[in-house]
Amino acid sequence: MPIPHLRFGQTTIARVKGSGELKQIMKDTLLESETVIIKPNWVTSERAAFTNADSLRTILECLDSRIVVTESHMIARTPSFFLDGGPSFTVGEKEVNWKWMSHGEGWKWLIDNPNMDWFKRKGHWDQIKKEDKAFLDENGFTDLLKEFDVEYINVTDEVWSGRIATPDEVKKQVELRFGPVKLQEVYDIIPKKLFDLRGSTFISLARMKMYATFTLKNQFGMFPEPARSWWHGTGESRYLDSFIDINRVYHSLFNMYGICATCRSARSRQVCTL
Repeated sequence: MPIPHLRFGQTTIARVKGSGELKQIMKDTLLESETVIIKPNWVTSERAAFTNADSLRTILECLDSRIVVTESHMIARTPSFFLDGGPSFTVGEKEVNWKWMSHGEGWKWLIDNPNMDWFKRKGHWDQIKKEDKAFLDENGFTDLLKEFDVEYINVTDEVWSGRIATPDEVKKQVELRFGPVKLQEVYDIIPKKLFDLRGSTFISLARMKMYATFTLKNQFGMFPEPARSWWHGTGESRYLDSFIDINRVYHSLFNMYGICATCRSARSRQVCTL
């Protein structure tokens, strides 16, 4: 039986139960890609605010392709961020922690001091790797990715390890389609592993939020920094350029699709395919 749905141009809205029903409304071109890259929304570990394993499984069960999942580290996703504010460090004569960087004085300090080499040198990078593993383990993602033989590419680890695409090659691809970006820095942060898969299907798998940016805002997670104050800028002065430019890059390299999902229960989802 056909799945009831609404279409608005290239957008489909439907309530589906499981992967079988979702597959009926997914575009054939999406399913035919040799490799499918999925970017879930793992910005935070707050319940009902991130793409859960049940939603991701629904997508994985629809695909016969090689599958890659990609995301960056994020301090707001770590268990310690919510428990005690995260590891401490010193700014001037003040002892602060990861939560301090997420608002107010700490947010401004990070905008003015965007180089996070200190984060790497002082053990914070190792700590966030451990906490990211805990997030994946505790929420069922580690077992799920293993079950479907999915490769996980962490943007932060790739970029900070120097495993990036040649910026001039990225620039060439982007400017052929969209012209110059506003923030040239976006050319420097594309993992080579992803760049080598250019031309593949890329699914931005977002979680429905209060703001109506749907799956486009989800691409903010492709910035490598675990705290992205600089990309927002003072008073959000850099936010729109960052938002647009990161989407220009990935839309130039991949066949982009968006799936914006909200779960009413473990077995019933409302999915908006963009």
